[in-house]
Amino acid sequence: IAGFKAENFRTFEKHIAEIEWELYLKRDSIIQCQVSTSLSRLYHTDALARRADLAIMEHLGRYPVSRKVPLDNLALWPGDLASPAGDLASPPGDSGYMPVDSAPQTVMIRGDNDRFQISIDSSGNLLHKRGIKTVSGRAPLRETLAFGLLAALGYSGNTTLVDGMCGSGSFPLEAAMISCNIPPGYFRTFAFEGWPCFSPPAWNHMKKNICPELLPPLQRGEIKTIFASDIDADMVNALGKTLHDHNLSPPVQVMQQDFFGMEPVKISREPGIVVLNPPYGRRMGEPRAVTSLFKDIGKKLKSDFKGWKAGVIIPDKILAGHLPGSVKLIPLRHGGLDVHGAIFVIP
Repeated sequence: IAGFKAENFRTFEKHIAEIEWELYLKRDSIIQCQVSTSLSRLYHTDALARRADLAIMEHLGRYPVSRKVPLDNLALWPGDLASPAGDLASPPGDSGYMPVDSAPQTVMIRGDNDRFQISIDSSGNLLHKRGIKTVSGRAPLRETLAFGLLAALGYSGNTTLVDGMCGSGSFPLEAAMISCNIPPGYFRTFAFEGWPCFSPPAWNHMKKNICPELLPPLQRGEIKTIFASDIDADMVNALGKTLHDHNLSPPVQVMQQDFFGMEPVKISREPGIVVLNPPYGRRMGEPRAVTSLFKDIGKKLKSDFKGWKAGVIIPDKILAGHLPGSVKLIPLRHGGLDVHGAIFVIP
């Protein structure tokens, strides 16, 4: 939204104050300034964030200039007075300026060789978040990774899909949205929805025009093509509620069942797609336990899922040797770990 050169704090504050913040921020917006600098005279990121925050609030008329907190006294404000939730504190003696139900607006300040670029995050939560899950299991698979593996498997919503270790349901939720022609951001909110220029009616109208095929699939009846199971009753119940709350239940059947007890012949007469995100790392403890688990998975797939296409998340590509068929490995980054998506047809 702006760019300028600044070699001292006074110039920096002047340019920040001149930006028409009222176009992007409401008077009661919760403001979070993120600053990074490189090869600049102004390199103290905390000091820049404090000055920018104060200049923005003054521009928006958050409190009278006569009550301005001197910059020399900013050592403990606002960052050190932030609440545990990350909301910036109000000036001393004030309350109610920043309602807790207001989504934070992130102002990003990037300095390089004394030139600064100012931008505002229009997304808010990370874009992989769909705005659906309310409960997550241990080390849940990121939604974009689940979508990517389904895409690599050629899943389009017309094939039977089985997830025998569904956990909080990344695979079945993504599959249900694909099956129902729902775009990934349809249920979530974005930071720009808190901007003064935002129009809810226009946004809703736009979503309806972009998703003309949305309603028919949701009304096609109880035809189950997605089967999700887990041994954890709490995860199964939470996934069932999530599907129901977002009208995604029609194509999905959720069961509390051990993967090793599943009988795919009772689910589909024709081979489909089976996906698995088995536990590994801290969830399994000893590496030998992980190896043993993947050996058992390979045996189960080979004996009961002949002809099916499979996608399995593996923490070490050596484990691909325990899976049947010719395995293609896709490198992934998940939970700070380098893992692989193993794709193969079960002979």
